Amino acid sequence: MADHPLLSIHGQVLRLLDANNEITQADLAAETGVSRRTISRVIVDLKHDGYIEGETTGRALQITIQRRRRVPEGGTLGNWLKRQAN
Repeated sequence: MADHPLLSIHGQVLRLLDANNEITQADLAAETGVSRRTISRVIVDLKHDGYIEGETTGRALQITIQRRRRVPEGGTLGNWLKRQAN
């Protein structure tokens, strides 16, 4: 039986961005086990939904996490990230 992550790819990317603000798309792909193309789509989704702001320039990600953004689980993204880190 395969082990599947309980956290969506979007949540995994948010956690990784929070842990390392110098992470590249290639690093995100390697850490999550998905393609760089998928990571690009996830970043677009997260921007569209207001979880992050910023630019992707080549390999570099210049992203700001919107910690005050409300999340479906209740509370803010900042609080959600703190819970995920523990």
